[in-house]
This record gives sequence, C-alpha cells and structure tokens, in this order.
Amino acid sequence: MSSIQYAYARWARKRLPLPSEHQIAALEDRLRVELPGDYRQYLLDFNGGFFEDPEILSPDKNCPRRGLDAMFGIGADERSVELGTPQKIALFDDNDPLAVLPIGRTGFGDLITLEIAPDDRGSVYFKQASGGWFELADGIEGFFANLREPEWG
Repeated sequence: MSSIQYAYARWARKRLPLPSEHQIAALEDRLRVELPGDYRQYLLDFNGGFFEDPEILSPDKNCPRRGLDAMFGIGADERSVELGTPQKIALFDDNDPLAVLPIGRTGFGDLITLEIAPDDRGSVYFKQASGGWFELADGIEGFFANLREPEWG
C-alpha cells in the first residue's frame, strides 16, 4: 500500500470525485503549465478531499506542527478546496508564469504548495500563514509519507 493510499484510508473524511484526464488537461491549459507526473497521477487516483488533521512532519525542526485539513482538487463542490483558482495563485508575488501551486491547507490557514518551477519541480512545501517556507518532501508520495497520528490528540 502506498503512503497516499494509507493516508486516504486512515485520515480522509471526505473525498472529492475523481477528475477525468480531460479535466486535468484543461487545468494545465488554464494554468499554462505541465503538472509533475507524480502529482498528475495523484489527481487521477485520489484528487483531493478533507482530512482528520494528521500531523505534517517536516525535516526542518523549525517548521510549525500542524495538521492537514484539506488537499485541493479538481471539480470540488466547495470553492475553498478547488485547485488552481486565481485567488490562490495570486497569493504569491511574481507567480506568473506559475512557479508555486497551492495544493492543500492546514486548519491554521497555512498552505501546502507544489513547486512547478524547473529548478525545484515537484517538491512540496509548507507555507506558514504568517511566516516562512519549509520543505516537506521531494514529491507528493513523500509528502503523504510524512503524515502521522497527531501527538496532540
């Protein structure tokens, strides 16, 4: 069982419907990017959804301890978790052409982001709502491998 399969089985409380290949291609066209292959496959197999706040681990000891609230997806019935909205993309200065794609959030308003820029393509980062950036993993599988039962409850 992959770390993504495990995370969805263990902590997903509501999953988003799976998108079609056409919907993913339309998102890529609108964003004018080609998504990393592993993330594209994640969308086809899992898409996104709401989680029961598993703790997100970071190799950086300065990263705040937070729980995963949601992963954004395509065709969400709640606009707050729709992937690739102009409002989420505009949160970052100089994000045209797209270099940083918000792909999830914590309950504290922090973001989980995916690097689209060629020099760090596919890496997943934690962007603190009121502060810094912290690397989480080299790809989406690694991100999900860094989730665990929260120590706070």
